[in-house]
Amino acid sequence: MKIIPALLTVVGMSLVLSCSKNNEEPNPIDNSKLHELKFTVSGFNESHIPMDSKAATSNSTAASPINNILYVLLDKDLLPIDTLMRPVKGSASSLSLKLPNGDYTLRAVGYDNSNTHSLYTKYQLVFTRFIEKEIFKIKDYDISDVFILNKSFKVSKDSTYSKLALKRITSKIELNILDKIPTEASYIEIATISSSTFYNISKDLKDNITFPINTNLVSNVIDISSLRSLSNQIISSNILTIDQRFTSQFERTSPVKINVLDSSGKVILSKEILNVRLIPNTITRLSGKLFEDINKDKNESFAVTIDQNFNSNVITQTF
Repeated sequence: MKIIPALLTVVGMSLVLSCSKNNEEPNPIDNSKLHELKFTVSGFNESHIPMDSKAATSNSTAASPINNILYVLLDKDLLPIDTLMRPVKGSASSLSLKLPNGDYTLRAVGYDNSNTHSLYTKYQLVFTRFIEKEIFKIKDYDISDVFILNKSFKVSKDSTYSKLALKRITSKIELNILDKIPTEASYIEIATISSSTFYNISKDLKDNITFPINTNLVSNVIDISSLRSLSNQIISSNILTIDQRFTSQFERTSPVKINVLDSSGKVILSKEILNVRLIPNTITRLSGKLFEDINKDKNESFAVTIDQNFNSNVITQTF
């Protein structure tokens, strides 16, 4: 099934909650027994709140790193009932539902949906993947910032939930190149063992937002032709680490493979840094002279700094 269009999810819609798991038609719901629920979420502007801080109401005009929030309503057994799409307006998003009495969970994932595809299968899963582009036969994934919310609630009367803060689940790698970027360098590939997909819900992995296991590299190819002959440049890439949960997030480690390519796609430099720490809502900065000896294969460790606020405490590792 396709995701339900936003125009079908206006205020006052009645969600089908009593379907059996074999998708039989439910009995009609008495609208007089429905309660109105209102939700307001925030916390996803460029101020980058810490993972465990509650976002305050904000009138900030800072650009949002996301443009869309995909809401999924779950029943008491954590099975998906319905999906609702909402655009981001400023630094907040609102949602209204009418529901009968019962226990529910609302999950929200905020992201930039410019290059994504989502799939909804009732009572089974809600799944989104970033669509790859091909550059010199490299699958290039431009992963956006991804924010999440997991809110359980009981319906017995009309209620309003405000100041619900979405938390960033993505990590970020910053490659700080201290030496001069050579004139033949056109692209840089940053590859990690990570994910290019996420779940709002899966029947078999109810708490997972990313799949528990992956041994494949996910690449991001970045055009650096405008940075030629410049030094002390920072190049960044968002990382969606494996086996992250809605109810708890974890530090993961991954090798980071770096390839520098010329305009024809020929690799002119390769480097691999092992066991790089990646933490949700945290910058890992890899810093050093990447091109110090372009004809020599270097494997020295990077210096790492970790920034849990995306502002200050950066993990830095030199190379």
